[in-house]
Amino acid sequence: MQTLHNLPRPTDGGWQMADGDVRHSAVRHPPSAIRHRGTSLRNLALALAAAFLLIAAAPPPDVALTDETSRAVHFYADIAKDKTVAVNFIFTSCSTICQPMSGTFAKAETLLGKRNARLVSVSIDPETDTPQKLAAWKKRFHGGASWTLLTGPEEEVDKLRKSLGVFTPDRINHTPMVVVFNDTSGKTTRVNGLTSAQAIIDAIDSVTPTAEDHGRAMYTNGPNADITIGDNTMSSVAMACAGCHSPDGHGKTEGGVAAPAITADALSHASPSRKREAYDPRHLIRAITLGFDSSGNPLAPSMPRYHLTRNDANDLVAFLLRLGTKPEPGLTDNAIRIGVLTPAASREAIVAWAAGVNERGGIYARRVEVSFDTEDVFVAIGGEAAAGEAGGDVPRVTISDPLRAAQLVEETLRRAGGGVTRATFVETMKSVQRREVSR
Repeated sequence: MQTLHNLPRPTDGGWQMADGDVRHSAVRHPPSAIRHRGTSLRNLALALAAAFLLIAAAPPPDVALTDETSRAVHFYADIAKDKTVAVNFIFTSCSTICQPMSGTFAKAETLLGKRNARLVSVSIDPETDTPQKLAAWKKRFHGGASWTLLTGPEEEVDKLRKSLGVFTPDRINHTPMVVVFNDTSGKTTRVNGLTSAQAIIDAIDSVTPTAEDHGRAMYTNGPNADITIGDNTMSSVAMACAGCHSPDGHGKTEGGVAAPAITADALSHASPSRKREAYDPRHLIRAITLGFDSSGNPLAPSMPRYHLTRNDANDLVAFLLRLGTKPEPGLTDNAIRIGVLTPAASREAIVAWAAGVNERGGIYARRVEVSFDTEDVFVAIGGEAAAGEAGGDVPRVTISDPLRAAQLVEETLRRAGGGVTRATFVETMKSVQRREVSR
């Protein structure tokens, strides 16, 4: 594995830093448990919306199970650790929802591509569902290597179901919920297993850690890497940046050692007192891995030098360049505020549009909030009658059909990604509008 401990000095060049999205914060909103005895599949599918909502969750228990090849596995250590997992619960004698759920999983597997993700189906009838039966079930649906089926002691399966919030006392009443999570990003979501395979892929993408998520985890918990302090190299010692520089990056003094502020603002400006220039990504990586500041001065001996891979170094820098920054106006981790400047007659339709978006889980787990002015809004929707009303740097969509404008805003936000800024929104909107004109 390539490391950056022997990174050349800054005059020797650097590399491009990976892009990072804004992390979605958790929205606690546990889904309703909807039972399906005597309910048609169609009504059940309508009852369980395809929407997914991000919530905070601890890693699942490391229960001991057996996969369809008869291999003994631990759920967290062998299946879920360091990857995105979508898990549903089935049993092979099920005559209702389990077959379409498995068909959807099989289709979703073909859409995974190179994602670091795994689909997992856990039997809730372990007494009947032997590894051999699960292997036959998987073969029936033409499952591949990224789909694992598990069985095991009932108490272990129940422990897992309870931890994921999908436990029901008997298997007949189990729900078609798919739980999707990633322990690195700390995000979990749920999606109806009777909807499309693409909905499952979208849920996987919504929890998969971005470069910034990974960098935040390293900053907070310490990277899994060797470190050198002075002349001593220690193996895989988790020394977290936040321990000395504080979680908010503003620094602190402990044991007579003063750790400076390393917020994005502090790093991006020269420090006359420390006789250093402003940092750029390449100089930050040099400081982290070799212990020299942006002007080539050696850092304090107490500063660890981390033996990071290139990707880990890029991800940590991606987070540092956002640390302590102010959010975009009208944009928080769980909401996006949209100004509506259209005539009153059209506002009801836009409010209904926003409600529909929120019922479907929002946009990257952010709910849409409607405001009838431009105070603290991310983007404004306004027809010709409202031209010029949006002030400052508020992007404004002003096509003649207000509802279509709202739909274009939604499409643009989804294409721009969870880390959208006003600048990236405007650039993405241009491509969306070009495609709209060409239709």
